[in-house]
Amino acid sequence: MTLQVLARVWTALGPLAEGEWPESYSLDAAQRHHSLRALDDVLAGLYLAVDADGMLHWLGKAHRDGGAAARLREHLTHPERARVHAAAYVVGADPFSKPLDDQARSSGHS
Repeated sequence: MTLQVLARVWTALGPLAEGEWPESYSLDAAQRHHSLRALDDVLAGLYLAVDADGMLHWLGKAHRDGGAAARLREHLTHPERARVHAAAYVVGADPFSKPLDDQARSSGHS
């Protein structure tokens, strides 16, 4: 995973981003349970699943019951994804904010 890709993902959320930088969570079988429990509190955001070489395999968003952890658990039920996904970078977002286009309309900007 390059710093440029992480920077673009982090800035994509703009003012909705929570935290300073995308955090990496191990999806290795030995660490997976601990990582997913840590992500249970991330209700909204973007996540990037990478392989052991840091190559991006999946870019997704979470904004539903269970948040990022639920989305990653769903991915890991697929044997190929569970085998390939070694880590996930997660950028949390404010789960209670309006989408940016709604914010622009309510302030008179389009």
